[in-house]
Amino acid sequence: MPFQFLFAAEKRCPMVDHNGPHWLYHALLHTTLSISVPQTGKSRLLHGMRPVLEKILVDTNSSMSADEPVGLCLANFEELLRESFPPCMQYLVDFQRQGNHLKHHGRMQLRPLLREAGLPLPEALRWWRREFLRDASVKEEDFSSEHTYHIQHAYGQLGKRKPAFGWSCRKALDPQVFPSPGVKQAHGCPFRSLDKVELRRLLVDFALSPASAATAAALARGEGDESTVSLPPFPSEASQEEQACAFVFAERHPGAELSAVGHPMEFLRRSRRYLQKPDAGKLQGLPTEGHFEWPLG
Repeated sequence: MPFQFLFAAEKRCPMVDHNGPHWLYHALLHTTLSISVPQTGKSRLLHGMRPVLEKILVDTNSSMSADEPVGLCLANFEELLRESFPPCMQYLVDFQRQGNHLKHHGRMQLRPLLREAGLPLPEALRWWRREFLRDASVKEEDFSSEHTYHIQHAYGQLGKRKPAFGWSCRKALDPQVFPSPGVKQAHGCPFRSLDKVELRRLLVDFALSPASAATAAALARGEGDESTVSLPPFPSEASQEEQACAFVFAERHPGAELSAVGHPMEFLRRSRRYLQKPDAGKLQGLPTEGHFEWPLG
């Protein structure tokens, strides 16, 4: 098949870096559509490329729709938190609202996600200050002297002046990157980090029905009966935690198709697209009038 020589999923060119998937994804699609072959041949080629493109997405840190703004701000923070944040972001925000402040790994995980979602730096400083001070052990001077710098650094204002990007789902599940949380810690993927009771509480608190929350918790432990659960198409190597997350997305967004979660920002962007643009699930640039359609959201 054409393009097989370009990518073995495990041997991608190292130049495809943190920001590369979005560019590469559309470059491959554009090249494929430019080939002088019958339309049916292009359709087969695109279907054949789908696993490779999804592999690129799920194995990288930056979501492939980086040019699709979310517009997070303090004015709509609570709305997006409940409607569209992926469970991992809800988990980290919820942890702080229980009167705890995020430790190093939790801050490292959440800071770039809020930045990518569009939270402006001045509002990010206000938000983090407010959330940190919910913990009585954190003093105003501690926040100003220690944490302000790291927030500004994540926005590319200090240090190497390069903005930080959110970690992919695979990285969140990697114990070498995010080890199991200790006492009064929260980080990584909640489908692995939380026990069944806490996971179900989190999902129900953020508008999932108790029955659906129980199903998601079972899927995350590999205990669910997948034959009785309607799951969207997913890469064959997807972990049970990723499948549970895909199930949560499907439950929150009836009728939407999510073929690969891969990254928290992909979950968030597709949620906003679903809620704001009912007909925007079609991938732009592909022929859809009687020929071929590959929906992604």
